[in-house]
Amino acid sequence: MNLPHTTGSTDAGDSIARTAASVRHPQRLSRFSLTRERVIEAVERELVNQLVIVRAPRGAGKSEALAHVMAAVRQRGGRAVAWASGRDTTPDVLWRSVLDGVAAAATAASGSRADEPVLARIARAIGDSPALIVIDDLSATTADAIADDLLSLLDACPGLCGVAAGRERTRLETPRVSVRCDTAVIDPATLLFTTSEVADLLAIGGITATPEVTDLVRRTLGSWAATVRLATAHLRFRGESTVVEPAVQALAFTVLEENAAEATSGLEPDVARFAREAALAPHLTAEMLADAAFSTSDLPPAELISRLERAGIGGWVAVGGEERFALTPVLRAPLLALAEASDPSVALRIRRATAEHLGRSGDPLMAAELAADAGDWPLVVSLLESRFAECWRSDPARLEHVSARIPVSLVDESGSLGVSMLSIASDRSFTPLTLANLARLLVATRSARPTHDGDATVLALESRRLLLRRRTGEYGAAASTADRLAEIVDQHAARDRSPSDRRAEALLQIGLSYLHAGRPKEGRWRLTEAARSAESAHLRVAAVGALALNDALLGNIHDASTWLESIAGEEDTSWSSSPWGVAAQLAAAAVAFEGGRSGDATGILDRVEQDHPSSEFWPVLAALRATQHLLDGDAFTGMNAVRSIDELNSATPASRPVEDHLAAARSDLLVALRQSRRAVALLRSPSGVHDATAGALARALLFSGQDQHAYLVAQQWSAREQTSPRTTMQSLLVRATTDLRMGRTEGARDAVARALALTTSTGTTLPWSTIPAEDAEQVVALVPSWARATVTALPLQFRENLTIPVLSTREQVVLAKLQSGAPIAQIARSLVVSPNTVKTQVRSVYRKLGVSTRREAIRAAHEWGILRGDSPGQVALTGS
Repeated sequence: MNLPHTTGSTDAGDSIARTAASVRHPQRLSRFSLTRERVIEAVERELVNQLVIVRAPRGAGKSEALAHVMAAVRQRGGRAVAWASGRDTTPDVLWRSVLDGVAAAATAASGSRADEPVLARIARAIGDSPALIVIDDLSATTADAIADDLLSLLDACPGLCGVAAGRERTRLETPRVSVRCDTAVIDPATLLFTTSEVADLLAIGGITATPEVTDLVRRTLGSWAATVRLATAHLRFRGESTVVEPAVQALAFTVLEENAAEATSGLEPDVARFAREAALAPHLTAEMLADAAFSTSDLPPAELISRLERAGIGGWVAVGGEERFALTPVLRAPLLALAEASDPSVALRIRRATAEHLGRSGDPLMAAELAADAGDWPLVVSLLESRFAECWRSDPARLEHVSARIPVSLVDESGSLGVSMLSIASDRSFTPLTLANLARLLVATRSARPTHDGDATVLALESRRLLLRRRTGEYGAAASTADRLAEIVDQHAARDRSPSDRRAEALLQIGLSYLHAGRPKEGRWRLTEAARSAESAHLRVAAVGALALNDALLGNIHDASTWLESIAGEEDTSWSSSPWGVAAQLAAAAVAFEGGRSGDATGILDRVEQDHPSSEFWPVLAALRATQHLLDGDAFTGMNAVRSIDELNSATPASRPVEDHLAAARSDLLVALRQSRRAVALLRSPSGVHDATAGALARALLFSGQDQHAYLVAQQWSAREQTSPRTTMQSLLVRATTDLRMGRTEGARDAVARALALTTSTGTTLPWSTIPAEDAEQVVALVPSWARATVTALPLQFRENLTIPVLSTREQVVLAKLQSGAPIAQIARSLVVSPNTVKTQVRSVYRKLGVSTRREAIRAAHEWGILRGDSPGQVALTGS
């Protein structure tokens, strides 16, 4: 065994003995000390390694935790335990104290020679036996001096584990050391107090508190060991046996202030001032120190930070590959208050400089918060205006909070920021007031004239004007604005074809405006260009999501799935829950319904309705909710769900193409509620029948008993070349149903074959679930056996016999008389027929309505819409 000699003399016995006498012993365990089993177990789990590092700022509870670990190890026995302090100790004294500790537990030490090097004597004493060496308060200087000796000792003793605890990052905490010996680093968060541990510590001191107050104590004290122990000591010293909520804040203020004063009491004036000023920044980096305008000092910034780290006031952490120095949270708050009170002008200067640095280095939200603290509102507006999406992704709640602090006048002056704030934030609560604010901004942001050098600015401004116009329901004006903006975009692209977020955002807004204006081909073209031009993932997700949703609504499910797969990357997926991902989410729900995954679709709709119930796609959300409840067989709940979303967005006008899908969904809900005649009236709007409503109208006519009229509508729309796959399929299935009812089997077979071909080519299956229950078996019988599982995978949306019964004229009259409450004999006299004739006609009415009593007949007749009115004087018969 070749162990190197330690630095310094090893045989100066008198000097070592005198110095060793001054070396501190392990922390004495007070009777008020809490044995934290959770922390002990966390450290002991890592003792299978050769080296365990516990690094945390002062007051984290390192020494007490290690004292408990050593006590637990000694109690179990079987392992020699030695403790030494590395702070203000020379290496030879440190190893001598280790040797003394080992000698107390290992008898082999008695056979060592006095002139033998200390490390060799330690190694001889330990041998191959299990042993634990704990070096507490290890400073960077001492760690560097003993690193080689410690590693050699660990190599020489297979059963030895070394635990090094300190405030600073040392040479031992490097990848090179971890390659040489198994190394574990204890997470400082392990040392934080839990609520139950705070309660136990209070109980040791005879103090009681409710669970809510105990958790408040923990949170206000930062869960920090030093502050929690100091707070319990304050309570014991005052003789208080109970902690109540009103007293917690005052207690925390006193404890945190006292803790900060103690932490900085030994610092030189320049270092103490730097500690206060450092609290003004969320963290420090080498680059920030050059920009942050801290007060001048004779010490270089790097040395100032080193002094703070040695004092245990903060520590280095790696965030995204960047090394950051951050003050201990429980110290930052009181130091920040001191910095603001001592010199407000310096505090403002540092905040502004730090905000500008963070804005340049990639953390705009934190920069905006600091700029807001400094009252630099132009900087706040500039940061949020240019990087709104990035800030939203970072933390929507923080963005909303800092946005709310900006004076309204500045928001009005910045049209782009105002639009972004209102349009994105309004996804949660789009109220009439929000609508009025948007309209006001629309007037304030006058249309800009393009210039050769200012196209980027014009693109941004006009893009937001497009969004404003759509959100205020001016879809025609939005289309006209989109035409003008498209010319600017094309000119911009002719000069520069490289990816550009400004151009992508303009193309996104142009494409969406065209879709809402009923110009789908132009809209899809511009959205495709937007997806290709986007540098940022959120714009790509928004454009591709709109394309996927458009395909899903039209019935091109394979295409919609392909679009969604193209944004299934990790970065793109993370934007799916944002306002830019609403269309993609709704498209995914529509695709899930088509694939028979109703549970997945419902989960997606729940998330969208919770987070973005008022996006411009809210009618699609409502329509998909209707589909969900129709597939569940609960049309009543579906109608309430649609009504709820509609009422929430009463101030948000929907465009005609999007509204058509909701109208079709409402029609199907009415049919399921036996109100097919109301469904027909709903879809026969003054503007005529459109692609999205044609299939629903044909279906409503079919259920209202107007087979011939249903066939004519279905025939017309299934023969059109430009009809969407979904409408074509719906029309074909209505044709097949009417053909079968009229005995035209070959015509029905042809319609079913064409519908099946569309299912195969597009992936659309949902129309098969809209066949009337009484006709489903006959229609499915015309499907080849190999495809029947596909067309029957979804439950029928109309599971009962919902077709309105056809009553003769006399049966309608008898039904009206039944509603009046008159007995059969009286009805017979009024109709000048025999009672038996009336009884026969009543039985026929009951059979056609599927009921057995007069009350049931009247209720069913009202449900079908055959009767209207609540009293004989109000009764009106509806024709069949």
